[in-house]
Parts: sequence; structure tokens; C-alpha cells
Amino acid sequence: MATRDKEKQRLYNIKYRAENAEKIKRDQSEYYIKNAGKIKQYSKDRYTTYYAENAERLKEKAAKYRAENAEKIKKARSEYSIKNAENLKEKAAKWYAENKERAKETRIKYWNENIETIKERRKNFRDKNTEKLKNVRSEFYIKNAEKIKVKSKNYFAKNCEDIYARRFKERSELHFNYLKAGLRSKGFKTGDIVNNPELIEIQKLILKTKRLCKTSQN
Repeated sequence: MATRDKEKQRLYNIKYRAENAEKIKRDQSEYYIKNAGKIKQYSKDRYTTYYAENAERLKEKAAKYRAENAEKIKKARSEYSIKNAENLKEKAAKWYAENKERAKETRIKYWNENIETIKERRKNFRDKNTEKLKNVRSEFYIKNAEKIKVKSKNYFAKNCEDIYARRFKERSELHFNYLKAGLRSKGFKTGDIVNNPELIEIQKLILKTKRLCKTSQN
């Protein structure tokens, strides 16, 4: 087709679309409704092919966008999560129910690759929400007192030898848990012990001194 004819056709198309906008929109809508599955599959296949051919370039582009728009993305995710909390909760529960093994493997893999980051996040969360967590635990224990008591009793019955062995080891080596329990028995709260680590060292020194005194007397 000659250049002149192409230009003439282009102008005709523009004019036709302008004069028949509603008809075109209606026809397109009807076509999409009749062929929804076919169009969806075509789009999916086309995207899959395109992604396979351009995987590295798309990954680099996505990483660059995330780096340049970190705050924007964070804000958008937060807003979306708040607006769609119930829907997301249901989807997550359904996915975990259908993919238990895969979810377990993913969690283990993520934990192993990000163990230090996770520990730091948990520590920061505990530090910022000390009172909130304390109240949640207190309420939970009150509501489930009997259930917890039975569960603890059953666990102790099944693992009594291991528990006694661990306690003996902790006592012999003056483990943190043993020293902490000693301080708690004297009236110190967990918060006091965490915020004043020197209390553990003092407790350890006192117990070591007592044991040396006993040894020398014997």
C-alpha cells in the first residue's frame, strides 16, 4: 500500500472510531464476555512466554523499581492490607491449608537464610510492645488456665528425664535460665533482669562463691 493510501486509511480509522465510539465499546465488551476464558488463557500464555524470554531483564527492572520506590511500595502495601484485612486473612488461611508442606519448607528456608534479621526484629518488637505482650500473655493464661495446666503436666510426664537432665546441666553450668530463676525467686521481674544484665553476673558470682566455700569446708 502506498504511503498516501496508508495515511488516508489512518485518517478514515480515526474518524470511524470517533463516530462509532459507543458501538465499538459495546462490541468489545460483548466479545470479551463471550471469549473471557480464551482471552485470559491467551494473555497468560503470552505473558509466560515473554517472561521466560526476558526473565533477567524483568528481575533487574523490578529490583530497580523497588529500590527507587521503597517508601511508596511500603505505604501502598500497608494501605492495601488495612483495606483488605479480612479477605487477605481468608486467602492466607486457604493457601496454608492447601499447601502445608510447601509452607513449612518455605518458612524453614526463610528462617535459615534470615535468622539474625528475624531475631533482631523479634527483639525490637518485644522491646516496643513489652506491656502489650505482657497483657496478652496474662489474658491468655487466665482464659486457658486448665488447658495449659493439663498440657504442661502431659509434657512433663512424657519428657521428665530430659527435663531433669537439662535442669541438672543448667544448675551445674550456671546457665542463664538457672540464674534467672534464682533472681526471680528473690523478687526480681523479667524486665529488671533484661534491662540490668549485670544482675546475672552478680548472681553467678554469688553462687560460685557459695560452692567454693562448700567445697573448702568438705
